[in-house]
Amino acid sequence: MLKKVFIHLSGFIIVALGISIILHTNVGATPIDAFNYFIVYLVNVPWFTQGIMTFVTGFSVALISYFAEKGKDVWISIIFLFVVGFFIDFWNIFVDMIPTTIYNPLWIRIMLAAITIFVIAFGVSLTLISGLVTSPFERLLKTMHHKGIRLGLAKIMIEGTFLIFAIILGLISGQLLKQVNAFTIILTLSMGPLIAVFMQKITHKKEKGVMIHATE
Repeated sequence: MLKKVFIHLSGFIIVALGISIILHTNVGATPIDAFNYFIVYLVNVPWFTQGIMTFVTGFSVALISYFAEKGKDVWISIIFLFVVGFFIDFWNIFVDMIPTTIYNPLWIRIMLAAITIFVIAFGVSLTLISGLVTSPFERLLKTMHHKGIRLGLAKIMIEGTFLIFAIILGLISGQLLKQVNAFTIILTLSMGPLIAVFMQKITHKKEKGVMIHATE
């Protein structure tokens, strides 16, 4: 059990690192991370950080999932939200120390973002293979699936909703293209397949079997 917890926490810490880097590249983040970024930007209060907003969003999603299905494991997933939120702010401290002149050229930021996609996918795969409670977003995906909505459609609904809100907030803030850009689409389309590949490599199981175990 201790080994599973270690793997699970390691996955979230790696994901947090990926989120921090991708946001600093300003070439496009996931719809959820872009949404959180614009909220933090608009609120513009020193203590209201990206990590705190990540927790607030995740907690809200957890509540929706709980009231829809009454799954008590949702509350356990909230504990791991603290880990993600804390480490996003932790990694931000170190990334902020790097002079922007180093990664200011567009080609460097694109290269970093491309590498980070693999980092995030690897981190998520660790949280899934641990067999422990997944994130509130994945829990909501599971809840919607239990309500009769296909997994693919449920994923589109969740990410599409956050994308719409992110676009609106991005336009209001005047920072839209920093976090809603080409890599937003690339991240959205590539994350699922990459996670499946990592899970297959790590567990040495067939992709189909792993994904069913992870999502149903």
